[in-house]
Amino acid sequence: MKEIDKILDSKILSGFRGTPAGHLGGRYVQALESQFKAYFGVRYAISLNSATAALHAALVACGIGKGDEVIVTPYSFSSSASCVLMVGATPVFADIEEDTFCIDPIKVLQLITPRTKAIIPVHLCGHPADMRGITSVAAQYHLKIIEDAAQAIGATYKGRYVGTMGHCGVFSFNQSKHINTGEGGMLITNDDDIARKVRAVRNHGEISDPELEIVGYNYRLCELEAFLALEQFKVLDKMTDIRIELTSQMSEALSKIPGFTPPVTKKGCKHVFYTYAVKFDEDIVGISRDEFQDRMINSGVYFGKGYVKPLYLLPIYKKFGYGKGLCPVAERFYERELIVTDIFKYPLTKSDVCGIIEKVRSCL
Repeated sequence: MKEIDKILDSKILSGFRGTPAGHLGGRYVQALESQFKAYFGVRYAISLNSATAALHAALVACGIGKGDEVIVTPYSFSSSASCVLMVGATPVFADIEEDTFCIDPIKVLQLITPRTKAIIPVHLCGHPADMRGITSVAAQYHLKIIEDAAQAIGATYKGRYVGTMGHCGVFSFNQSKHINTGEGGMLITNDDDIARKVRAVRNHGEISDPELEIVGYNYRLCELEAFLALEQFKVLDKMTDIRIELTSQMSEALSKIPGFTPPVTKKGCKHVFYTYAVKFDEDIVGISRDEFQDRMINSGVYFGKGYVKPLYLLPIYKKFGYGKGLCPVAERFYERELIVTDIFKYPLTKSDVCGIIEKVRSCL
């Protein structure tokens, strides 16, 4: 709070200016970017005012535009696909894996056309997508990979941080995320050209870097948000360890209850549990998923049902001819098989988890 008072007293709440000299941001923005570069071992970290802005900037920087296709997941927050609409390209939806709920590389391979230019894998719930499969497909067809790691900061795949295996990676500081500044985001990359273009998109590119001939936006992060992110970044791994400990306790108990399948953590992966997603078999449990969810909420414990409606079922995608049946695995999870919660994090305790487990049993 003392440091926040200093920032307020300085009256410099943003260090950005719409000029070539003012495109790097203020003291805390630059400090946060330096911390991200060190943590992920990358050449560039570029803060933005949201992960949505970062996804949009990444697509611009990768040269994606009208007439192009980008393969995306139907099972994610809307901006994982709407960012493609923002550059005038076409989102193409590939179904998800049965166990991780992340995009299925086999389905991706089946959807590639001469117009395909990029893949946006989402590391959903905090579990890494199958990056070996995705990078293999991308290399074969010379596609850009933009990793949407908004839910998975600190997660690893075969010893590498998510966000570092594609051409660039995107993280979120939205109010629900591991690092919460209200709004905010970060893009990391090792590509000089992508970094330059993302910075231009972030800060009025036609003024700050006019030689690129890129239309820029106001996607800048303020000093207060950057400071809040810096403070939380210091304890990120500690807070993640708490999530892993609490979810492990919950999974051990749920695995003994017929009809429940706790989240998997695949070999060689670190799951950081942005959310806790459980597969629910109505036939075995004996009541419907919706009835179970209602009982849990009435008992005081939040469990959501289905996560999100598959994105292609939103009205904005009607013009592409998408409809029911496009991605049957995602639809099945949404309609009847998945329950999701985000409660397994600090300040929840092991004792609290014991109480939740008892309420699950009583609701059955």
